[in-house]
Amino acid sequence: ANEECKAKKRQTISAQDVIKALHDVDMDSFVTPLETFLHATKSTKKPVVKASPSIDAPPEHEDNVAPDTSIEEDDEETKDEHIPDDDMNEQDD
Repeated sequence: ANEECKAKKRQTISAQDVIKALHDVDMDSFVTPLETFLHATKSTKKPVVKASPSIDAPPEHEDNVAPDTSIEEDDEETKDEHIPDDDMNEQDD
């Protein structure tokens, strides 16, 4: 069954993989009891119930979407401003 999964590039071995493997190794006498057990297990299996959301979990409504908090730098604020030093260099002659 493992070789079958590897050949099909799967990681999970299914019941059909096991049944095919039993046929491949001439253990056909195990197939019928295995299939009977498999059908019995599937018929008594309880349905999976989705868990209710946690009290602490945030609601999944678009109204509660956090505003965009990214900070965009203003080009004029980030430019190096050059202040002429002419006033400081002038001397009274």
